Amino acid sequence: MFHNNRLSKFWNVFEELEAEFDRQLAGLSHAGRHALPRGVNVWLGDDGAAIDVDLPGRDPGTVELTVEGDVVHLSVAEAANEEGSEKTNWRQRERSTSGWKRSFRLPFSADSAATSAVYEDGVLRIAVPRLAETAPARIEVKAR
Repeated sequence: MFHNNRLSKFWNVFEELEAEFDRQLAGLSHAGRHALPRGVNVWLGDDGAAIDVDLPGRDPGTVELTVEGDVVHLSVAEAANEEGSEKTNWRQRERSTSGWKRSFRLPFSADSAATSAVYEDGVLRIAVPRLAETAPARIEVKAR
């Protein structure tokens, strides 16, 4: 009996934590829960990094991209209201139109002048070359 009582108290803590978590999230709008992009991939290589961000249905003109040292900043402005007004009673709406910001810290200084971005088929592809001074250099070891 003692063991079951301790176990019951243990599970009560998790139930209380779950209830509090649900209460905190209850205030978020449906769009707020999906304010960040659903898909982001970051690849690192010797020459730099590549970042892919899923932005289906977004206008590339609403995207702002800046590079500062080793940080890539990405922000997407709020999209225009699609097919309906503020009073539209959506049955299901999974695609967010809210704006958001995201930053990616890289393990090297980026060459901001050579950074490029292309939006194609709903995916923003960002190529961030490594700054030449920070690129790893192979040093030949000579025997005497």
